[in-house]
Amino acid sequence: MPKDGTPPDESVGSGSDTGDAWSTRIEIAKRNAYVMPGIAGTCVAIFTFQLFFLYPRLLSGEVNPLLFRLTVGVIVLTLFFFMYAGSYYYTFVGSLGKDDNRSMKYINRADRCAVVALILFVLAPALILYTINLPDLSSVALVLWLVYLVVLVVDIRRP
Repeated sequence: MPKDGTPPDESVGSGSDTGDAWSTRIEIAKRNAYVMPGIAGTCVAIFTFQLFFLYPRLLSGEVNPLLFRLTVGVIVLTLFFFMYAGSYYYTFVGSLGKDDNRSMKYINRADRCAVVALILFVLAPALILYTINLPDLSSVALVLWLVYLVVLVVDIRRP
């Protein structure tokens, strides 16, 4: 099992940079463990905004109920994915230096949860704009979200 600063054999690359890459990954995980709850707090603020300003408009029939529910659902999913990612980062950092063979699972799950949360987080503005019936701005936001997805996929596939 890897100790702090000692990568497992299958974790990252090969050669003399392996230790540096592992140390960098540990530092990023430590930072992410503290950043994820803050970003989740932003999700809570957006969720509160939606309920405070948009729910009365939903009740009066001014907003599309399906889009409202979809938008609230995306924000709730985003919130929980950020919190799952933060929990996995904390668990990964806590597993360092212990005889825990699952540390790679923790960091990989944390990274996956963070990516899903970011994808949903970037989608939220487009959904909010569609919900309040601003189709021109929401279309721009949706196109920018699709560009973000393309950039993300290209970056993930890059070796």
